[in-house]
Amino acid sequence: GLSASCGDEICEVAGVKIKNGRIIDKFVTLVNPRCPISFEASTVNGITDDMVKNAPTIEKVLPKFIKFIGDSILVAHNASFDISFFSVKLKYFGLNPMSNIILDTLRLSRRLFPHYRNHNLPELRRRFSIDLENEHRALSDVIATGKIFCIFMDELKRLGAGSIDDVLKYHGKAF
Repeated sequence: GLSASCGDEICEVAGVKIKNGRIIDKFVTLVNPRCPISFEASTVNGITDDMVKNAPTIEKVLPKFIKFIGDSILVAHNASFDISFFSVKLKYFGLNPMSNIILDTLRLSRRLFPHYRNHNLPELRRRFSIDLENEHRALSDVIATGKIFCIFMDELKRLGAGSIDDVLKYHGKAF
């Protein structure tokens, strides 16, 4: 779905750990949302009810994902969207909210490249020649976001950003 506050559910979770520009670990799973996937969501992500019927539920996936991310700095594209889903579920299950620093490549793109007309993930993928197998699937989008973030970090380093505090100066307040 498209709105955590309206009761839409998570149907896929993915993350990658990147060190020195290389993926060193990954987490990916479909999630059984225990409700039908809307036609609109299925049209965007290609995930069907049949694909998730035997997948684990979010209450089983969420603790594993939280353990996977640990205290890492998180990076997402349009982070407020993804974080809203996790925040709702963490609260629902009585778990602590995430305390990780969360950086948003959408925000960084707008600040680093204000002359770009569009800053959406498909446009940035095209602009930086990042090929994907399955656009709008969690793992592909996460990998693209990671590659874009590495490009942005190279640009930030060129501009003199050498620490997370320097990155946050360009980014603005982290989520």
